[in-house]
Amino acid sequence: MDPRESPVALSVVIPCFDSAQSLPRQLGALAAQEWDGAWEVVIADNGSTDATADVARSWSDRLPALTVVDASARRGAAHARNVGARHARFAHVVWIDADDAVQPGFLAAMADALAQDEFCCGSWDAPHEDASLEALPDSAGRGWRAVIADRGFLDAVGACNGIGVSRDAFDAGGGFPEDMTWGSEDTAFCWSMQLAGHPMVRVAGARVAVHPRVTAREIWRQQVNWGIGAVDAYRRFRDRGAPRSSTVGALVRWCVLILAAPAAALVPRWRYRWMGTVARRWGRLRGSIRFRTLYL
Repeated sequence: MDPRESPVALSVVIPCFDSAQSLPRQLGALAAQEWDGAWEVVIADNGSTDATADVARSWSDRLPALTVVDASARRGAAHARNVGARHARFAHVVWIDADDAVQPGFLAAMADALAQDEFCCGSWDAPHEDASLEALPDSAGRGWRAVIADRGFLDAVGACNGIGVSRDAFDAGGGFPEDMTWGSEDTAFCWSMQLAGHPMVRVAGARVAVHPRVTAREIWRQQVNWGIGAVDAYRRFRDRGAPRSSTVGALVRWCVLILAAPAAALVPRWRYRWMGTVARRWGRLRGSIRFRTLYL
């Protein structure tokens, strides 16, 4: 399809919190997109204390249309994404994250897909030079196991992949759950959309270079939060068919992690993967206690 003939106009929403350092990478990737369809960028500032808003506005002359909106009324990416969508001018919204970088052809691929389907998502690659890649589960990108490791329910992706919807589908799905502040709000959104009758279509040509957390502290915090969020997502959707994790399987994994600790301490590449897995399992334990829901 000739991009100038595309029937789809895109509002690209980027939730931001203290993203002054990383945001230029994503905005630069957007500015380099070779697509002549109508589109805009909406920066949803979730109460940043740095120069995020000023940095964003400095790109106004390099993007077709850029708006910074205040999304500070409630902390969390879900609230920022919803506020950004409400300020979007066009009938199709695409969410991406501030600290990643869309790859060439991303907008064209998402526009083509949204011309046919109401709920689409891209896929991600991680920079090979980043050692913290090993902290991310399923680095081959075959599924979103970071949040929900158990199969047998609906498909889901993280918002880092890029998620696109029509406004009608967004309204039907109810938006991102703003009370999910630990994580997994993107998983819950994907599930809600599908339960509302909108199958999730994966778009092979819409790729995003995801930049994982770098320091051990950042990795640990992120993975623990994902573990807590997994429990929250399960308890919200168990009555709709979400399967409970295997308690026996979780105990076996803990035993394996304990046995693997000496090797992980010696090999940096294994260490990141080991630490990320331990953090997620610890998060699930904390979430099970917090929400009084067994999901190990």
